[in-house]
Amino acid sequence: MELTLKERRKLTRVTAGKYRKVGKLEKAAILDTFVEQTGYERKYSIHLLANEGRCHTDGKAKLKTTHAGGRKRVYEKTYGDDVLDALVPIWEAFSRQCGKLLAPFIRANIDAIAGEPRFAVSNGVREKLGRISAATIDRLLRKEKAKARVKGTEAGQIPHQGPHSGHDPFPVRVAGFRTLADRPRTEVIPRANSAIP
Repeated sequence: MELTLKERRKLTRVTAGKYRKVGKLEKAAILDTFVEQTGYERKYSIHLLANEGRCHTDGKAKLKTTHAGGRKRVYEKTYGDDVLDALVPIWEAFSRQCGKLLAPFIRANIDAIAGEPRFAVSNGVREKLGRISAATIDRLLRKEKAKARVKGTEAGQIPHQGPHSGHDPFPVRVAGFRTLADRPRTEVIPRANSAIP
């Protein structure tokens, strides 16, 4: 009878604890039984039993090895609530721009922004804002954008124009906006001395 994947994972967790506690001779016996029960290759079984459930750190990340899905990385938050609290007023003050526009703007004007008392930017947050990426800005502001219902550009900034096929007999005209249909048309007047075939 072949074991299901769930049963093999459970067997691996149970056997790994025993495997690491015993000596070399007992390990060989446990390994033989485990290989026979699961059908795994011997070297793969040695790796599984030696590393299942172990925790170790890899630089900033804390890693836990499991049979279920490999390593799960847990990273320390670089841009926490302090950065978000400083970023929201900056975003609102500068027309709720997207991250692609806001990130280079913040980097270029970080001294002026940090000097402004209404933004309340500390030195640690100032350093983080100086190197924040556009994707991180968009990720941090996701909830704020949802509250304000901002999607890409502000609602009402760009009029709906519909598809243009070259000639638009009924142009969409919105006060304050220019569309392709609004631009002056130039007529081509043939010269008197040119021959038209």
